[in-house]
Amino acid sequence: MDVFLIVLGLLIAACFILHLYTRQVQQQVKDPAFRKFQQVYLIVYLLAVAGDWLQGPHVYALYESYGIQKHEIEILFIAGFGSSMIFGTIVASLADKYGRRNTCLLYGILYGVSCITKHFPNFQILFVGRLLAGMATSILFSAFESWLVNEHQRRNFEPETLGTIFANAYFGNSVVAILSGITAQIAATKFGYVAPFDSAILVFIAMCFILATTWSENHGDANAPISQSFLSAYNSIKSDRKIFLLGIVQALFEASMYVFVLEWTPALTEALSVPSVDKTDNKNPPIPHGYVFASYMVAMMMGSNSFKVFCNYTTPESFMRYIVIVAAFCLSVPVFLPKSQVIMFSSFLIFEFCIGIFWPAMATMRSKYVPEEARATIMNYFRIPLNLIVVVILLRDFHLKVIFMSCVFFLVLAAISMSLLHKLYHHWSSYSLKQRVTLAVQIFAILGFLCLPVISIVALVLTLAVLNMSLGIRKLYVKILTFLFDYATQISKDKEIPFDSNLKTAESPTPQIEPQIIDNVLDDWVELSPNTFMINESKTEQSITSEEENQRISRASSQTDIQFKLSDIIDYTRQGLEAIVDDEVTKRFTSANEMAVWNLLTRTQQQHGSFSIRVTVLWFIGFLIRYFILFPIRICLFFLAIFWVLGSIIFLRYVPKQEMKLRFGFYINIVLHRILSRVFSAIITYHNTEHRAKCGSICVANHTSPIDVIILSTDNGFSMIGQKHGGFFGIVQKTLSQTANHIWFERSEAKDRHMVAQKMREHIKNETNLPILIFPEGTCINNTSVMMFKKGCFEINEAPIYPVAIKYDNRFGDAFWNSSKHELVQYLILMMTSWAIVVDVYYLPPMKIEKNELSMDFARRVKAAIAKQGGFVDLEWDGGLKRSLPKADFREEEQRKFYEMLKTD
Repeated sequence: MDVFLIVLGLLIAACFILHLYTRQVQQQVKDPAFRKFQQVYLIVYLLAVAGDWLQGPHVYALYESYGIQKHEIEILFIAGFGSSMIFGTIVASLADKYGRRNTCLLYGILYGVSCITKHFPNFQILFVGRLLAGMATSILFSAFESWLVNEHQRRNFEPETLGTIFANAYFGNSVVAILSGITAQIAATKFGYVAPFDSAILVFIAMCFILATTWSENHGDANAPISQSFLSAYNSIKSDRKIFLLGIVQALFEASMYVFVLEWTPALTEALSVPSVDKTDNKNPPIPHGYVFASYMVAMMMGSNSFKVFCNYTTPESFMRYIVIVAAFCLSVPVFLPKSQVIMFSSFLIFEFCIGIFWPAMATMRSKYVPEEARATIMNYFRIPLNLIVVVILLRDFHLKVIFMSCVFFLVLAAISMSLLHKLYHHWSSYSLKQRVTLAVQIFAILGFLCLPVISIVALVLTLAVLNMSLGIRKLYVKILTFLFDYATQISKDKEIPFDSNLKTAESPTPQIEPQIIDNVLDDWVELSPNTFMINESKTEQSITSEEENQRISRASSQTDIQFKLSDIIDYTRQGLEAIVDDEVTKRFTSANEMAVWNLLTRTQQQHGSFSIRVTVLWFIGFLIRYFILFPIRICLFFLAIFWVLGSIIFLRYVPKQEMKLRFGFYINIVLHRILSRVFSAIITYHNTEHRAKCGSICVANHTSPIDVIILSTDNGFSMIGQKHGGFFGIVQKTLSQTANHIWFERSEAKDRHMVAQKMREHIKNETNLPILIFPEGTCINNTSVMMFKKGCFEINEAPIYPVAIKYDNRFGDAFWNSSKHELVQYLILMMTSWAIVVDVYYLPPMKIEKNELSMDFARRVKAAIAKQGGFVDLEWDGGLKRSLPKADFREEEQRKFYEMLKTD
C-alpha cells in the first residue's frame, strides 16, 4: 500500500511542477470580461460534476446494505446506461429547442430526485432513480458544453480561448473528483451510505441557484420542431465526414474508458502476485482503491495541463492521433502481461493521462465541426453507441482478456478514424504554394535528419553480426548493471521502511524435516512370509543377548520368506517427507530461487519485506530505461531481423544451385540469430569451441527457454526437427526451410517414433547437412537441473552425440519460460524488457553409445555429463510430469529396485 502512496506523492509533485510550467509558457488572457465569463461557467460546471462524483464511490455499497442481490445490482447499473442511451438522448436533445440553460437546470432536478430515491430500500424505486440518473448524465455531457460554445461565440471571444476553458474545466473536474471522494468517505463513515447522496442534493441546489442567477439562456434552432431537430442532426452527421469521424472517435474512446472504469479493479486484483494476500477480503482489500483512484485523477490533471502545452505547438487533430494509439497500447497490457501488477498500474496511469488530454481536445474539435443549431442533439447521438457497448459488456460475462482486447480494438478503430479526420483537416489542396514548398522542405529535412543515424546504426549492427564482432558496449553495460545491483542491494538494507508483515512471514525459509530415528527401532526385524501376518518384534530398552541377535539375523533362503529391518524403509520415508515439504520436481517448473542481489526487475519472484525510497527511485529510473529506451530499441532490432530474413529469402530465390543456396543459407541463419541475440542484449560466452557440433551429427542440450535456439545458432548452424504447423508457425517453418534442410513431419507421423528416427538417419547420412539440434527433455526447466532425456535420438548410433550445457545468469534476467504462466508473446516481451541475457555455453566432447549399452543408459550418461559441466542437479524424473502423472513403468522400476535391495540385503 505504501508503494501506491509513494506513487501518488510523486504524481502530485510532478503535476504541480507541470502546472507551474503551463502557467509560465501559456499566454494568460487579460480580458476581464473573458475571465469573469470563465469563472461563471466553471463554478456551475464544477458544482455539477461534484454532485456526480459524490455519489460514485458508494452506489454499490448502498445497494448491498439494502440486501439487494448481485444480479439485481447489475440490472440497476444496466438501467442507468440504457436510460442514458434511450431516454437521455431525447431529453438532452430538447436543449436545442427549449434552451441549454433550462436543460442544465433540469439536470440538477433529475439528479436530485435520483438521490432522494436512495433513501428507499425498494428495488422499483431505486430502478426509477437509476433511470433519472441516466437521463441526467446525458445532459451533463451535452447541454453544458453546448451552452458554453454558443455563449462564447455570441460574446465574440477569441476562438483559441475556448480550449483554455475546456482544459481548466477538466483539470478542475479531477480536483473536484478527489475532494468529492474524500467528502463522501467522511460523510458515509459518520452518517451512513445515504449521506453522500444527501450531500449531492445540497450541491445540486447550490448549482441550480447559481446557474439561474448568473447564466443567460441560449438555444439552437428554437423554431424547428423536435422531429426536425433530430432529422437535422442526422443529416449533419451523414453529410459531413468530419462530424461522422469525430463521433466515431468519441464513441469508441469513451466506451473503452467506461469499460476501463468497470474493470480496472479486477484487473489489478488478478495481477497481484503475493500469494499470502486474500484477494476477496473486503475489509482489508489488497489494492488501496482510494490511493489508486486519486493517482488516476492526478494523472488526468497532468493530461489536462499537457493539452494546453500541446496546443501551443500543434492542433488537437494532429496530436490526438498519437494519444489514441498510446491509449490502445496501455489497455493492451492486461492482455499480454496479466500478472505484472506494477506494469499494469503504470499503463493505467498513462491511460488516465490520455483521458485528461482527450476531454478538452474532443470538446475543442466539437466546437469547430458540430453545427450550432443541433449541437446538443448531435452530441447525444454520439453517446448512443458508447452506452450500447457498455450495456453489452455488462450483460455478458466476458473474460477480462476479452474485455480489454475489445477495448484495444475499439481504440485502434478510433485511431484510424482520428487519422482520417486529421487528413481531412489538413487536406493538401487547402495549402498555398508557399506552404506546400515549406512543408515539403521540412519533411525532407526531418527524414534526412532521422534516416542518417538510423541507416548508420542498421549498417553497424549488420556489419558486427556478419563479422561476429562486438564493440564491447554490452559487456560494459553488464559491468555497470552489476555495480548498480550491488549498490541497490546494499542501500536496501539501510533505513528500510517495513510495509507488510505478512510478506515477511512468506519469506521465512521452510524448516527442513529430519527424521529422528531410535536405534532400537532400526534394529528390530519385521518378517514377511506368505503364511504369516506382519509382526513387529520391537523390544524394550533391555540389552539383547548375542543368542537372540544370532536368531534374529538368520534368514530364510527362499524368496518367499524375506526378512528386513525397519530401517530399510527409512530412506523412502525420508524421501516422502521431503517430497511433502519441498517437491524436487515441481519446483523445477517455476522460476528459480532469488539471488542475494536484487536486479531491480518488476517481475522478480522475491517478495520484499521492506521498502527503501532510494531503491524505489532507482527502480523507477530503471523502469523508464527498460520500457522507454531499451524496449523500443530492441523492437527496432527485431524488425531489422525480420527484414533481413525476408530480404535474404528473396535473394536465395535467384540462386540457381541448391548446394550454393544452402551455403548462403548457413551464413544468413548465423547473421539472423546474431541480430536476434542483440534483441535481448545477450552476452554469450562459448567454452571449448573445438567440440562444436559437426555436420552429419546430433547436438543435444538442456532446455530452459525458446531462445536457447537463438543462443546456440549464433555460433553454429543447425537443422531443426519438429511437427509441421499451419498459420503463423507454418510460415516460419517454410521461411526457415529456405535456408537449411530441416526435418518437419506430419502430426500422424509424430506418433510413429520409428518413422521419425528413419528421417533423422537419412539426414545424418548426408555429411553436408547441418547437425540436428534436439532438446531431449521435451520441456523447459528452470536452469537449475536436467531431467530425464527422451531416448529417441540416442537410439541412432550412426552419428556421434555432441552434448551442450547452457547456463544462464539470472541476475540480469530470468530466461526460464514458465509456459503455464506466460504465453509466448508475453514471455518474449518480458525478455525484451529485461536488463540483459547473460549465458555460458559449454561444448562437451562428442559421445557415442558403447557396446551392449542400452539407449536409455546412454541418454543418462549424456545427461550426467551436461549436469556436471553446467552445475545442474541431475534428476531421473520425466519432464512430462509438468503436464501429466508419472508413468507406470517408472513406478515399476522403483518397486523393482526396492525388491532387489530387500532380496540382497
